[in-house]
Amino acid sequence: MKNIKLSKATALFFIGLFSLWALWTLVKSRPGVSAFSETNAGFFKLKLPNASNEAIDSDQLIDSLRIIPLSFSENAQVRAVMSISDVAISRDKILLTSEKLQILGFDLNGNFLNQLVSQGEGPGEALQVLDYVVQDGKVYVLQSANPNIHVFDLNGFQYLRSFRIDPEYVYYQFDYFNGKWFFFAANNFGTPYSIHVYDKDFSRIVEMTLPNQLKIKSFTAIPSPPFYKGQDFFHIRSEFNDTIFQYDADKGVSPFLVVDFGNHRIGRREIEVLEKGDFDQASRLNASFDFSKIMKYAETDRHIFMSVILSKEKTINEIIVDKKNRTMRQLSDMKFPGSDLPLHCIGVLPDDFFVFSYTDEADVDQIKSTLTKGGRKPTMDISNTSAFLVLVRFK
Repeated sequence: MKNIKLSKATALFFIGLFSLWALWTLVKSRPGVSAFSETNAGFFKLKLPNASNEAIDSDQLIDSLRIIPLSFSENAQVRAVMSISDVAISRDKILLTSEKLQILGFDLNGNFLNQLVSQGEGPGEALQVLDYVVQDGKVYVLQSANPNIHVFDLNGFQYLRSFRIDPEYVYYQFDYFNGKWFFFAANNFGTPYSIHVYDKDFSRIVEMTLPNQLKIKSFTAIPSPPFYKGQDFFHIRSEFNDTIFQYDADKGVSPFLVVDFGNHRIGRREIEVLEKGDFDQASRLNASFDFSKIMKYAETDRHIFMSVILSKEKTINEIIVDKKNRTMRQLSDMKFPGSDLPLHCIGVLPDDFFVFSYTDEADVDQIKSTLTKGGRKPTMDISNTSAFLVLVRFK
């Protein structure tokens, strides 16, 4: 009888050992499953892995994909500026910001409608467009000169009015959330940037400063964009910071996500160059791989897409975080399906879609070739396409 009990104990031991092995195998097969976790302080922490063979291909993560070809008129000036930096899609229109600081309107099939803001100093004109927001059937355009807000009707792009916010500050980018306007502001070089909050009628309510900001002496460092919002969150990012902040009407600004770069984080030498160095030194450091940083960031209600530079490996890592399941995936090679083109994220849309763009002529030709490969006939007309938007929803 004693021997039988021993056999049962031994069997239970091996069953337990096998269960632990199976659990370890499952965790190993899901890279980064424990890398996104909530701390006792109430914020999330993301521990970045080193570049490794645990990374997976993006086609294993894509749930759905929609391609929008962008077709222009014969306006050569508009064609020449097509390099997309931001996007907004309303019920029946697409608005794009080009890197030449123009706002271009399209219908949902990608046909060019009109340019929203003309260059100039008259009513509804701008010398430099900094940002825009679509809200309540209107387009609010931020420019650097006076008056610094232009308002247009979204339906016909008609100019409505202009007004100035605060003459003491330069506003770089802005957004709207839960009845409030948020502006990313600075009054001169070398001071921390602050967030100015206005009510719906643009009366200022409060000024907030993001914690732990570097006081950049030599140049303006503004993340693009600094604001990210969903149905229930409003998050803020500042340049050269490992933290994504969250805004709460009662609590103000507090950390939402802290990225753990490990031994890749920015060091004292880099901080000294940015805070005290001259323009050339700081610019070279900013453009180099000499310290780790968040390069691109985009967020929906379900997912976070992030590009990070890891200085030790001299690599740029693409990462997808599933906020609901608390998992992270490191992408080995995120490309447009059927091609060797990397996906360049320019923004997010409702319903958990991330927006990627292709504007280079060679890239556009390669996508056309992919869509017509093997004699296939695309469902959309791509004969006059000058650029593509790709809308991706992740699993």
